[in-house]
Amino acid sequence: MTELKSCPFCGEHPTFHKEGSHSEISCCISMEIQKSDYLTLGQRSTWNNVIYCYSEEAEEICDKVIINRWNLRFNAEE
Repeated sequence: MTELKSCPFCGEHPTFHKEGSHSEISCCISMEIQKSDYLTLGQRSTWNNVIYCYSEEAEEICDKVIINRWNLRFNAEE
């Protein structure tokens, strides 16, 4: 898994939470995604009602999406 960059506002290392159907990265600000928004119908069908998560492959896809979005830095001067 790609490492999280520090928070662009406070500089602290954020926390990463995966709970059921969503993932969240938080510090002094937070970012959250609904996992199903980034999965195919086939990947969504891997949902497990006992452990409340998708298949390992689907979970990795979602982890990658939110981490890449968090790590994206925008420079207005470029």
